[in-house]
Amino acid sequence: MFNEFRTRNKDYTAKYRSLSFNLKKNSQLVEMLLRGEVSGDQLIHMTAEELAHEELKKLVFQLKQANLNVNANDVGRERNGGRKRLLKSQHK
Repeated sequence: MFNEFRTRNKDYTAKYRSLSFNLKKNSQLVEMLLRGEVSGDQLIHMTAEELAHEELKKLVFQLKQANLNVNANDVGRERNGGRKRLLKSQHK
């Protein structure tokens, strides 16, 4: 990991903490690492979502879907004129 970051800066420290936390909390990730399904190089390039355990991944997916549905409803209301538009009054 040090070779990837070259120095111990904020990014290195953040990645170290993230890996440490996720390896403690995610037994599936540890098993994948021990079986060789995930290499050390792959591990340091994984995103926080990829490092998370399955329950958290499902929760994040559900939240994203709910957010997309809310945003789609907002767009639909805008197209139908459901939102009020503020007009700036001009005094002459």
